[in-house]
Amino acid sequence: MPKLFHVTTVTHTLHFLIGQISFMQQSGMEVHAVSSVNPTGDEKLDFFRQHENVEHHPVEISRSLTPVRDLISTWSLFRLFRKHKPEIVHAHTPKAGLVAILASFLAGVPVRVYHIHGLRFSTLTGWKRMLVIACEKLTCKLATRVLCVSRSAKAEAVVAGLARHGNIRVLKSGSINGLDATGRFDPDSLPPDAGMEVRNRLGIAEDDVVIGFIGRLVRDKGIEELVDAWKTVGSTRIKQQQAHLLLVGDYESQDPVSDETKRLIESDWTIHRLDYDPETPKLYAAMDVFCLPSYREGLPYVALEAAAMRLPVITTNATGCVDGVEDGITGTCVSVGRSDALAAAIKRYTYDRGLRLWHGNAGRRRILQEFRPAAIWEATLAEYCELLSSSNCDLPASGEVRKATRPEKVA
Repeated sequence: MPKLFHVTTVTHTLHFLIGQISFMQQSGMEVHAVSSVNPTGDEKLDFFRQHENVEHHPVEISRSLTPVRDLISTWSLFRLFRKHKPEIVHAHTPKAGLVAILASFLAGVPVRVYHIHGLRFSTLTGWKRMLVIACEKLTCKLATRVLCVSRSAKAEAVVAGLARHGNIRVLKSGSINGLDATGRFDPDSLPPDAGMEVRNRLGIAEDDVVIGFIGRLVRDKGIEELVDAWKTVGSTRIKQQQAHLLLVGDYESQDPVSDETKRLIESDWTIHRLDYDPETPKLYAAMDVFCLPSYREGLPYVALEAAAMRLPVITTNATGCVDGVEDGITGTCVSVGRSDALAAAIKRYTYDRGLRLWHGNAGRRRILQEFRPAAIWEATLAEYCELLSSSNCDLPASGEVRKATRPEKVA
């Protein structure tokens, strides 16, 4: 039975593998998970464990470049891999990718998969950009396969020289896990009053228009531009309706928003902030429009989730974001950093309920057609089997594997 180790920097990234891990286990693989853990209590790990019965190994991995701590992380992972002897290490995000792929290479792991969720260097300049690109190139060079969550991220990675075109792939339409649009993110499966419960808690009327955001409250997510745009939108009234901005997420010390932006978020009565909540469907149900003015993404899952929940999506023309929306069909793309264009798009949806319904319905149809989880799982399993076979490793033998190992379309 081949052993598969998923390695992520933080526990929350493991949430993107819910469902896929069980599929791999049922297909004849032994799956383990590795990530940092919050020593004072990790609700995100608890949430993951509620959905997946998998052994978790805590290894401290810093999200920033910290040479001494990174060497310790690499050594810890090396010892872990030498002890368990996995056939596959599948590493996610830049820092976990660097230390896990290096450790697995040194430990002699035959199949090393690096999954690019986003390109951190896109918003960096100078020596920091050069250093991050150099680290990414090393990771890709030591990996036996590089996967990308979107076509635009793959294109940027190839242009930057991170990997050879033949060794970097996008499975199906992209993403790492597809999206459960017929279960968790099916708006028709929620209680009818799910969205109103959230609105009532915040003092938002049923007929008011809610523009929503879910994610980290940092500059890279476009929070500065969103709050700046809201200065002109927040005073808008549509007949007897009021526009509200709902921000769901936590402030972070890395890439923080300005003190002025934070003050406006906390003081404007039309802006509501909630701490991160993994039960996001009820939050989407409280929204009329979803907005993600990000500077960079790999493939924004929140945009896919919102679309599955029949919400039109406003995002930017940044790498990754363009893959999450069909401009003019399921939502609207605006230029990165343009708060005026963002305000215009928000106002357009605020005034036009018909447009909201049209784009929201089109978005849900797209998710159902292009991001089925089973298709992504089968394509991922096929990739594993191809790599195991070329490394002369035993294959997992099951009906699911035989189905999955048929040729899959890759980009």
